[in-house]
Amino acid sequence: MHIFKISLCLCLIGGSLIWPAHADISSGRTSSPDSSTCHLENGIAEAYYNEGCMQFRRGDFEAAIQSYSQAIMLDPEFGEAYNNRCLVLVVVGRDLRLALHDCQEAERLLPSRGDIRETLGFVHLKLGEPLAALVDYNTALQINNHSAVALFGRGLAKEQLGDLKGAKIDFNDAREIMPSVEFAFGNYGFWW
Repeated sequence: MHIFKISLCLCLIGGSLIWPAHADISSGRTSSPDSSTCHLENGIAEAYYNEGCMQFRRGDFEAAIQSYSQAIMLDPEFGEAYNNRCLVLVVVGRDLRLALHDCQEAERLLPSRGDIRETLGFVHLKLGEPLAALVDYNTALQINNHSAVALFGRGLAKEQLGDLKGAKIDFNDAREIMPSVEFAFGNYGFWW
């Protein structure tokens, strides 16, 4: 059984937090606030987005939420900003229904992004909806079947649904890809 709590300590590996960070090369945007590749692009929305990335990395979650909110207000089609605000809200354990809405909006805007489905799965786990999380992680794995985050998240969902054998397989597969993946989940509120 897992006890849910939030830890404001962030897991760093090679200077980057462990969480999906996929760059959209065409726009220069990244999808994860912990990515070390946040760059200032043209536009005020981009500036707020990138500030949110930096604030998240520093652990200033409230400021990151505000920055992503400003980016969304200025550019309502900014899918990465919705995804990042979703992740930060889940990390701090606040406004989970808004987080769910943000992830769904990010998915609508960027439907082929597995990292968004991973974040959506994380929201569903935090909401105590393991079946919905399982669907999200399965979809993310259809996009990228080597995602340690999606495998580990799917393992958590399976465990909560009573599929302990399937969970163990997913945990082991995730650790094989990224040995420290469970520490990232621990730092984002899932402890064993």
